[in-house]
Amino acid sequence: MDNHLTIKSKLIVPQLPEGVLITNRIRGLEIEQFRVVSTVAPAGCGKTTAVLASLGRRDCLHWYRMEKEDARLPIFYAHLLEALFGRIKKQEPESIQYFRSLSDLAQGYDLLNAAICQDAWAFFGKKAHKIRYLVLDDFHYAAENEHIIQTMRYFLANMPPNLHIILISRTETGVLDGVHGLKSDILRLTAKELSFSEAEIGIYMKQQGLTLAPGMAARIFQNTEGWVAGVVLIGGMAGRLGSKEIGEFLQPAGSKNTLARFFKAEVLQGLSVETIRCIAIMAILEEFTITDLEMAFGMPTAGTVVTYCEKTNLFLQKTVSGGATYRFHSLFRSFLLGLRDEYFSREEIEGFHIKASGLCLAAGNYVGAVRHLFSANRVEDAIRLLCLHGKDMLNAGLGEHLKMLIEELPEPVVAQNPYLSFYYGFIIVSTDFEQSCSCLRRAARLFEELGNTDMQVQVMGVL
Repeated sequence: MDNHLTIKSKLIVPQLPEGVLITNRIRGLEIEQFRVVSTVAPAGCGKTTAVLASLGRRDCLHWYRMEKEDARLPIFYAHLLEALFGRIKKQEPESIQYFRSLSDLAQGYDLLNAAICQDAWAFFGKKAHKIRYLVLDDFHYAAENEHIIQTMRYFLANMPPNLHIILISRTETGVLDGVHGLKSDILRLTAKELSFSEAEIGIYMKQQGLTLAPGMAARIFQNTEGWVAGVVLIGGMAGRLGSKEIGEFLQPAGSKNTLARFFKAEVLQGLSVETIRCIAIMAILEEFTITDLEMAFGMPTAGTVVTYCEKTNLFLQKTVSGGATYRFHSLFRSFLLGLRDEYFSREEIEGFHIKASGLCLAAGNYVGAVRHLFSANRVEDAIRLLCLHGKDMLNAGLGEHLKMLIEELPEPVVAQNPYLSFYYGFIIVSTDFEQSCSCLRRAARLFEELGNTDMQVQVMGVL
């Protein structure tokens, strides 16, 4: 065995984090029962924790935590063999001897794979009642090496049935294709299955000794979308500063707090500056298509960057309904929006929002268009847009959105504008009749001063 290729720390079974919440839902997945488990989700989704909690006994685990260099065949096989057979002392497995004899793994790896399977049957297959688990953690580091992909497919077909194989990866592995991907003894897990529910967030925070204000668990769920690392980090910060501060943690993260440090260390590490700049621009739009990015921002590499984000599970969610639409996870989007100041000037950022406003306006998304104008400090343009399309928003059932936009403006500005006074008075007529009448009377007077008889009549009709 080439011990100089082996880093023992990669083969240590991790400890479950302190204070971890293993929900009945996770236990109910029965990870330990499936012959093959593929767990694919972005960083911080609790992939490794879910597997550890489900498998229990550590003496039956053959753990291999992969890193970037493990995509090289000599390093991969050295660790794989040690993970599988390193505890066998009576006799050296033949596959280890054969591994030492190979000078060109790329040519002889298929025969090595056969030898590994033969040894697995010899050492483990005889005790069919005892299930063992080969866990390859962070498999995404090796997913680009076709030889390793072929090796794992071979193992799925030829390893003894009591040796279960678990792949943990941030990106699709490419292993479970064809017939393997259709077998009933394969479990596929994604971020959807691993994420906290609103109720589980409340349980977790209580377990941490935190008392949440009414509705706060729902707000945390809305902001984190159940992302495990986000919930845990918020719980940790609240434990130090107090649960009353949780609302502050849920504000746009910028690039300075604990969540931001996680994203920088675990997600952005290794990305080029140009890629970071591109995804920071993309985050300006709450939802977007590739065409949107090309039209609004003149981004010729939009398709390439989006494909990269999908392939690397960069917190990008895709929906397909008459065309592919994308959105970033809300916490990650907040982080990216705060990150822009490090890569763009204030003038550039405002310019992006102006372009985004134009895109929204062309699509009839008046709420988005106004919000982007607010972000670009184009308040007068935003007011003109509200006056022009406020009625369209009301007709589209967006009265509450229109109300919130108007409330973001200074009261004197609204009071001096007949359209804003009219729209606001109309919206609140059933909730605050007295204020509604005041707004409508003011709007009628202002329209009369402007000589706009048509609008004056409309207002008087509402009154």
